[in-house]
Amino acid sequence: MVSGADDLRARARQWRTMLEASGVTAGDRILHALPSGSAVARDCWSAALELGAVSTSTPRPSIDDLLVMAPTVLVSTPTDALRLGRTAAQADTSLVLVIVTGEAGGSIGSTRRRIEDQFGARCIDVYQLVEAGIVGWSCGVAEGGVHLAEDEYTIESIEPHTDQPVDAGRLGELVITTRTPRETPLVRYRTGDLVQLSHGGCTCGNPWVRAEGGVRGRLSERRLVRGIELLPSTIEHIVRRHPAVVEYRLLVYEVRGECELSVQLELDAAIAGEDNIARASAEVSADLRRSLGLRLPCEVVPPASLNDQDEGRRARRFSRQ
Repeated sequence: MVSGADDLRARARQWRTMLEASGVTAGDRILHALPSGSAVARDCWSAALELGAVSTSTPRPSIDDLLVMAPTVLVSTPTDALRLGRTAAQADTSLVLVIVTGEAGGSIGSTRRRIEDQFGARCIDVYQLVEAGIVGWSCGVAEGGVHLAEDEYTIESIEPHTDQPVDAGRLGELVITTRTPRETPLVRYRTGDLVQLSHGGCTCGNPWVRAEGGVRGRLSERRLVRGIELLPSTIEHIVRRHPAVVEYRLLVYEVRGECELSVQLELDAAIAGEDNIARASAEVSADLRRSLGLRLPCEVVPPASLNDQDEGRRARRFSRQ
């Protein structure tokens, strides 16, 4: 008989497998910066203790924590990693690995590279569901890909409106079925997350199916704007290419019954003067238009006005007007 305690041990085992696959050992010092009451934080903490690594938990770390605790591994959301990295870039920290989870950012090339540049460390994206535990983590070789754990789950991708398998190369909703004994098994569980699966071999040698570009976003976040489907991750990839942008938010509204989007941009406080601010905003706007084929209005907001996004939880990218 499989118990709830067995399920918790299995979830911790998944995290330990990921940590070891990413090069984490008992000699590492891990700073856990996830909400302490979350299932993800609990699973990761248990795995780190089993591994024997020194672990410290703080839900909102500061640069002082990095300098005093001298962790070699940071576990946080991408949004919190970026917030902390803005100050860490000016300091000499001991980090060699940043593990991000809870948002799509870790698989978005421009976001991941910014995290790596800020800390001078590798960035690994972990895809975990509260209902299941770790489902996959980013490939160390293939750019932006996440390998999904086929030893633990049967992996499918379906068209959300027809429940039929999607064609190769198309986005679909990820569906998983647990393969190992569970007190609460999942059978064809619809995750609500969008992936583009690749069943071909990977250059890293991992035989598991790969989600190209990671988990692209939530099905509920998909918006049709003037005939083009958009996800926050699509816009984030473009916005994060611009070093002047500290944070962003998407405003959703309707014009004559049709969905429209505008982009709020929080710029680096070091940028001063109306001309420089206008130039940075214009560059982002032009990049969005060039990349998407859409003109999306961009508005610069005051520094720290979007800081409600970095609270250790899933960042609130959409604001309905």
